[in-house]
Amino acid sequence: MRKRAGVKPEEVVYYDAIVCPNAPSDNIVVNGKTLRIEVTEKPERGAANRGVVRLVAKTFGVNATDVEIVRGSRGKRKLLRIGKR
Repeated sequence: MRKRAGVKPEEVVYYDAIVCPNAPSDNIVVNGKTLRIEVTEKPERGAANRGVVRLVAKTFGVNATDVEIVRGSRGKRKLLRIGKR
């Protein structure tokens, strides 16, 4: 059984992320404080960003409302905030 990453309810964590849209499957690879996020959605009309938020929330065991793209909403490099607001 694979251990699920988690964020404590009172904790806020920031990650740099490199996003790869149009991937064959959804996947996250953690390398220190950098995430490589592969999503199947296309980078059109925010679909890939929504896919990133959904996948990160599922992986870290938080609600999608607790994941925010702080910087880089229009590029592949992003800064993600994970935790309660």
